[in-house]
Amino acid sequence: MEVDFAYMVIQNGSIAYPSNFYVFDRAFIKIPNVESSYIIINDSTTPREYLNSTYYLCGNLLGAELVWGGRDDGEFTTFTNMSSYLSLYYNNQGVWTPFNVIYTYGNDTEESADNLVVSLAKNGYVYVTIGNLNPKLLTSHFSPPLSFAYADIYCDIPFYVNGTLTNEFKGYVTFPVTLSFITNYTANSSAFAIYNGENITLEPSYRPIIYSFKPNYTWYYLVKINSSFPVYINGVNTNEMWVKKGSVVVLNADIPSSDAGYFKGTYYLTLGQSVTVNQPIVENLVVIPKADLFTGILFFAVILIGILGFVAFRRRRKARKYRNWKSRRRTRGRRPYFD
Repeated sequence: MEVDFAYMVIQNGSIAYPSNFYVFDRAFIKIPNVESSYIIINDSTTPREYLNSTYYLCGNLLGAELVWGGRDDGEFTTFTNMSSYLSLYYNNQGVWTPFNVIYTYGNDTEESADNLVVSLAKNGYVYVTIGNLNPKLLTSHFSPPLSFAYADIYCDIPFYVNGTLTNEFKGYVTFPVTLSFITNYTANSSAFAIYNGENITLEPSYRPIIYSFKPNYTWYYLVKINSSFPVYINGVNTNEMWVKKGSVVVLNADIPSSDAGYFKGTYYLTLGQSVTVNQPIVENLVVIPKADLFTGILFFAVILIGILGFVAFRRRRKARKYRNWKSRRRTRGRRPYFD
């Protein structure tokens, strides 16, 4: 029969080290035809000695230990920082039960630490921090809560944890915790959210489990158009409409045929243009007479033509000056001719 002694560190509900159980000791017991096995921790039988063909029971402590110390070979460690809560359980017919007698030190552990102090915390756990060693009986009525379930929940929309309003709940679930969510949440005059779900109760667990999720809300945003003319949102004659986040809306307006218009506000949109709603939208309808629009376009066209003509004139003038300069240089460079 082989017995493995192993550990795994669970920090804030997540496996911190190692990724699988680390076996630090492996014992092989030569017993033939073993069908089942278990370990008994009993202060009347551990430890014991064999002397002169007789077993002497020398036990005075429960021999299960959970200690901070060196890694192996009698090593001791000096800690620079320490803040930890510890508890020690055994499985009694499927029920995790804490050892009732707890000491501040390991009775027969070779590896050790030389600057840790142990106390009983208000939450029921054993608390370890930096300090002077004080070996003693800590309590004979140890009753820590079960700490195998961890919650890590955050939401932008506040929710209730056992009646207390908060945006975040992180910690070990040692008793039933009821999470109540606001079914219809108004963020402001332009946005609200509907909760799609039910209230949830988190239960303590006998196995490591992490409660981590994001409440499912559907957001709605206000789409609004400021206009003295009739306007349409998705074909409906209205100045404002509540729209589900992610939906596509088409904005339009009924303006005189002699005018041109566009929307200016959260976005810059032409009449009949579509937009995806991911936030509140406020648009102002801008209407311009087409005659003014044509005049403006013509004015800019004239200005543009004038600029282009001026640039072309400057280029021609510079080219003419350059040709004259080259002609004068050729004339001055000729030798006189005598017949």
